[in-house]
Amino acid sequence: MQRAFQISMCVTIGSIALFGCESKPTAHATPQNEQAPTAAVATEQPTAVTEVATEAVHEHDRPGFVTSVEDDRLLWVWPDGAEREKPVKQVRLVGAGPDGLTIVAPDQETATRYLATKPGYQIDLAENRLWVWRDDQQPEKTAKQVRMVAAGPRGTTLVGQDRQTLVDYLTAADGFVTEVDEDGRLWVWSEGEEQGKPAKQVRMVGAGPMGLTLVSPARDTLEGYLAAVGR
Repeated sequence: MQRAFQISMCVTIGSIALFGCESKPTAHATPQNEQAPTAAVATEQPTAVTEVATEAVHEHDRPGFVTSVEDDRLLWVWPDGAEREKPVKQVRLVGAGPDGLTIVAPDQETATRYLATKPGYQIDLAENRLWVWRDDQQPEKTAKQVRMVAAGPRGTTLVGQDRQTLVDYLTAADGFVTEVDEDGRLWVWSEGEEQGKPAKQVRMVGAGPMGLTLVSPARDTLEGYLAAVGR
């Protein structure tokens, strides 16, 4: 009996030595090449910026109007801010625009107002009468007035506070300087050019506005001026 007890004790002690005591599982270290999962963090995505395309300014645009050239011969005209549609029903003024272009507009009034608009002047069109004021004048329709029947664009009657304003308006052209001399001839210079009256000059009899004779130091200047005023 004693011999059996000793053998049993030896077996128990050997099991403990061989397998060890039971213990709680230990946490495993995360390998260096593995990152421990982290909580998701909400990030703000950058907002996309939408660029609004702007229409390029055309060389024939005028205050209150935008233009577009088609086929190198048609000058489409719209009031500033209007939809740039090309309606089937339209008004065409052949060769009436700058550089001899044919003006195309949605209606007659738009075409006439475009032709009548010039830098340095204010206008008002009503009942085929075109009131004209210089920028330094009060735009008042005074009882005392001067009229030039059918002298304006599209045969409109020009009305102003004095004759000189109307003459200056009719002879004005963007990019040119003009002067009516004592003999009633219209001298023309390009902007920035010396405004001299040389003995050697070029003349175009009756070719100017109101049938005035044009005079300039150079033919190119006169041809450019006539193109600018649509003649």
